[in-house]
Amino acid sequence: MLESLNNDDIAFQIVVSGSIFTFFLAFKNKLINSPTLVNEYNQLKLQCSHLDPDQYRTIKSDFINRVLN
Repeated sequence: MLESLNNDDIAFQIVVSGSIFTFFLAFKNKLINSPTLVNEYNQLKLQCSHLDPDQYRTIKSDFINRVLN
């Protein structure tokens, strides 16, 4: 993941075709097709804004796994 060093609220994620991270593409497609899911994901991120990065990643991973399985 590439993040701005200027505190801009933007990040880019690049996924190599055929890598173990292609599940991110499936997750992205689920979000594109479900405004309800986008809202739920955004609410989760807001609720986790006070957590440290490791806690945030754990909760986000659980959400992604639930959506994909």
